[in-house]
Amino acid sequence: MALSSYAARHLLVAAAIAAGAGCGAVPDKAVAADVAVADAFPADAAPDAPLADAQGQGDLVAGDLNDPADAAPLADSATQASDAADATADVTEVSDAGADALPDSDAPTGDADAAGETVDAAIDAGPQVCFHVAPPGADAWVADVPAPAAVCAEVAPPEWFDGQPLPPPTLDLKVGWRDAAGAWHPYNNGDWVPLLTANQGGFHVELVPVATVPGQTAAALGLQLQSFTLFGCEQIGNAATAMSTFVQTTGPEGEYTLDPAKQVFTIFGTGIGNIDKYCGIWIHVYWRVRVKGSNQWGEAVRLLRTYNSLPAPKG
Repeated sequence: MALSSYAARHLLVAAAIAAGAGCGAVPDKAVAADVAVADAFPADAAPDAPLADAQGQGDLVAGDLNDPADAAPLADSATQASDAADATADVTEVSDAGADALPDSDAPTGDADAAGETVDAAIDAGPQVCFHVAPPGADAWVADVPAPAAVCAEVAPPEWFDGQPLPPPTLDLKVGWRDAAGAWHPYNNGDWVPLLTANQGGFHVELVPVATVPGQTAAALGLQLQSFTLFGCEQIGNAATAMSTFVQTTGPEGEYTLDPAKQVFTIFGTGIGNIDKYCGIWIHVYWRVRVKGSNQWGEAVRLLRTYNSLPAPKG
């Protein structure tokens, strides 16, 4: 996915060695981890749920390097001293040969210059929270913004069942997105989702549901729906539509998706001027559907990280 701060640090170290650098400053992993998360979060949407640390880097393990079976047999006491002296001489010769092979530190090679420029560019750019137009590429330096440990425990159940016990969800519901050719792709936890704009002067996310409704064979089906986004336990967006048309997919019988002509936007409750305040944050996106007048309903929740679909402002 994105280049971690751990990988970025090793890139810097490797480039510094190639350039013959001495004790130049190398950004530490803390550069990414210490990015002020508050700067990425909406000022009026502080999370109530605890945030978990992002996935850490594993320790390097020596493995079989210390395996006694791989060790050379010990020399007898009569030859240990002379063998040690020979080994020391050999090490000195190798060290001298290596020093002769290295370029003078005052005369760096062209490759070292190129590596240095790459490192300088990475340092200047720093870890990014918000990405524009597209999600970050594989070589991007992505700021380590912790994701929520779990969904908020205070989320209200669907209003469809007010005054009665909540029946268990029975409909299989997935959410995803459509590409330019109309093909549907699923969203998985941890994916990037674009903040989109329309004519309403704000911005939104658009997740396309696919629901399996057993026993249904009609070409089109009206389903009640509910969609909203949470930042921690703060609701920061919702869909105004309460009913929409679903059409059969080309998949298994009883599988329906939202009619492409009936888009449902989960709109954030602020103007487009604030879009970058919501860029690069983790949100839980909820989708619920129900066969009206029945206990048949389903829910899908995805933890997604936002990026701004608009170009970055100039200057």
